[in-house]
Amino acid sequence: MYENDFSGIQIIDSFVTHHLFQITATLRLLGIEAIITGIRPALAETAVRLGINLSDLKTFATVQQALESIEHKASAQG
Repeated sequence: MYENDFSGIQIIDSFVTHHLFQITATLRLLGIEAIITGIRPALAETAVRLGINLSDLKTFATVQQALESIEHKASAQG
């Protein structure tokens, strides 16, 4: 599991998105699930306006939400 927090990111563009997708694709090939946190509404709106599709990424608003999801998934698996 790899978690990356974007709460400090002020702007997103195609360059940032391209590298983000490259990183997550590489991690997926290694069997690692990437989780992105901290994408604020303004950042998401900019991504949509630029035509950037983030739906292939597993995202959470906060690190806490991501951790709760991971814990829930782990407890469900036994």
